[in-house]
Amino acid sequence: MCVISGTVLSGRRFMAEHTGTAMPDIEVMITQQSGYATPKLGVCGAVFRDDRILLVRETADEHRWTLPGGLADVNESPAEAVAREVREEAGFAVRAYRPSALPTRSHAASPHLALALPARRR
Repeated sequence: MCVISGTVLSGRRFMAEHTGTAMPDIEVMITQQSGYATPKLGVCGAVFRDDRILLVRETADEHRWTLPGGLADVNESPAEAVAREVREEAGFAVRAYRPSALPTRSHAASPHLALALPARRR
């Protein structure tokens, strides 16, 4: 189920509707993937303190500011992945809660969705 619209969508249709990419382009992007046929879930953590939010520099994206995040490992829950990514990238121990999906821009110029989880410092 799409947490944004509340409708049930296939993964490909979900990507198409939330990234503005045509279904044929989504099909090409998926069929040209190499590597293991495992789901790739991108996660990022929105860590707040008072009226501030934690941002990190993304070296793969010309050192632009971004939320800490990356791909979840196989058999890792989204909340576990967020906690690991925030710890690896910013050095903070956090607990993730209340997920929401958001369209993002990838480094490979192909659209994808990330699961954003607000997180609290432990």
